[in-house]
Amino acid sequence: MAPRTLGRQALIGACAQLGYCASVYAAIGAGIATGTTALIDAVQPLVVATLVGPLLGLRVRGAQWGGLALGAVGVVLVVRPQAGAADADPVAYLLPAAAMACLVAGTFLERRSSGRPPVLVTLTVHVVVTAAALLVAAIATGTLAPPADPAFWITTVLAALVPTLGAYGLYWWLLERVGITALNALLFLVAPTTAAAGALLLGERITMVTLAGFALCGAGVAVVLATEGRRGGSTATRRRSTATAATPSADPRTAARAATGRPRGSTAAARS
Repeated sequence: MAPRTLGRQALIGACAQLGYCASVYAAIGAGIATGTTALIDAVQPLVVATLVGPLLGLRVRGAQWGGLALGAVGVVLVVRPQAGAADADPVAYLLPAAAMACLVAGTFLERRSSGRPPVLVTLTVHVVVTAAALLVAAIATGTLAPPADPAFWITTVLAALVPTLGAYGLYWWLLERVGITALNALLFLVAPTTAAAGALLLGERITMVTLAGFALCGAGVAVVLATEGRRGGSTATRRRSTATAATPSADPRTAARAATGRPRGSTAAARS
């Protein structure tokens, strides 16, 4: 990997992984309700859709804005029971916003990069940067020795496999294959997935309002993805048409017939 690419990936990892995760865990540790954190994070697709124009020159269609609005309302309905008041310092509410800003910054940095390395290489750089920063923080705070509680190690292994390899790996992989607006719209599915897992694993209550939120989140994401798919299809069609028009005919007589609109054999019929 070229030094320039390595440095850029290190910066992306510092934003998207270290900055995001540290801010989210700090917010929860400061007493911010998880529902409130999810609500603030749900603003990210709207922020990205607003910035893709000035930063990437992309246009968000009206249908996509409608889908994003549906998804945002759906998240509000899903996390409403967990978004109650918490005994937290008002300044602590800036932490979820900082987490969102870090992930948005890392996403745009990656999207504007050229010559992106494979996803596993990208994750390796991000994890090394994050681990190094956390190691320094642990030494500075005197918390380098890990707890002996087995639950700590189980949580650590799950965090390494699911959020790091699974979620982040899928996020960067999809960023190369779908539009940035469509990718961030998928984040509206995080709240319903978390609520469903809480109901199955922890016995948390699912209400009709929650189910309505599920439906709105799914509908919003479907609208954004469908609009993105139609735009991708029309772009590919235009590219094929342009390539066909730009390809010269190998046979001058075929080119002449195409230019005049005469079918094959019309010249011979005229002569007879």
